[in-house]
Amino acid sequence: MRPRRRGAGTGRDQLIAAGILTDVCVALVAMSGIARGNQVHAVLDASGTWNDLASQAAALRMQATGVTLNSSVAVSAELLHDWREQGDAETVGTLTGHALPFYGSLVSFVACRAQPTGV
Repeated sequence: MRPRRRGAGTGRDQLIAAGILTDVCVALVAMSGIARGNQVHAVLDASGTWNDLASQAAALRMQATGVTLNSSVAVSAELLHDWREQGDAETVGTLTGHALPFYGSLVSFVACRAQPTGV
C-alpha cells in the first residue's frame, strides 16, 4: 500500500494522523510522513485497534521512527497556540463545543480568572 501524496505542494510540513486501526492506518501513514520529511503527530486516543498489545507495538514502532505520539487534547492545544489573539475565542468555543466538550471547563476557568474581581 502506498499512501498518496495529499498535501504535497502546500508548503506544510506537519501531518496529524488518526485512524480506525492504529497498527495499520495510523502507523503506515505516520511512518510514510516521517520518511518524506514531515513532522508527524499520531493521535493515539483518536485511533484504536484489536488489542492493547497491537496498539503498544504500533506506538513503539512509530516512536522509533520519529513520530510524536500525542492525544487529541494536546494536538488541539498546540494548534490553538494562544487564545488571546483576535478570533481565537471563537475558534476555542467551536472546538470545545463540538470536538472537545470536556475541555470547555478549562476554557471557562481561564476566562473567569482573567475577569476583574470587582475590587
